[in-house]
Amino acid sequence: MLRLMLVLSVVAAAFSMMAGCSSSGGSAGASSLTSIKDLAGEWTLSKLEGTDIASLLPASMKKPTLGIGADGKVSGFTGVNRLTSSIDMDALMKGQFKLAPAATTRMAGPAEAMNVESKFLNGLMQAKSAKVSGGTLSLSDGAKELLSFVKGK
Repeated sequence: MLRLMLVLSVVAAAFSMMAGCSSSGGSAGASSLTSIKDLAGEWTLSKLEGTDIASLLPASMKKPTLGIGADGKVSGFTGVNRLTSSIDMDALMKGQFKLAPAATTRMAGPAEAMNVESKFLNGLMQAKSAKVSGGTLSLSDGAKELLSFVKGK
């Protein structure tokens, strides 16, 4: 009887460990990207390359945004210009984040905003993965977080 209980305990522990390994590995509320529904909505940039966006722009300037439609269409504000693009839906189905090349308007702005815009656009183009956790969207290149957004404006 003792031996049976020991075997059952070992089996239960093994199943528990396997269940833990198959989780997303992220924090509670994190979701793997299996559909556009995970990304759809209006997102406001909160961190750029790990730095709080508020410290990079004058208080009077509008923060960059990203709008993602249920059809995969992307639009946004870069800090100076407007952008439009689309999500590669085939890559998304494989759990990857990939944007088509972005088209932007070509206005000039203050140096701080132009610097943020350049880094923002580079981050969007370098992003390979996305993670949604609660009201936060994080885009990374696989090794480091490039951009972090909060849901809403």
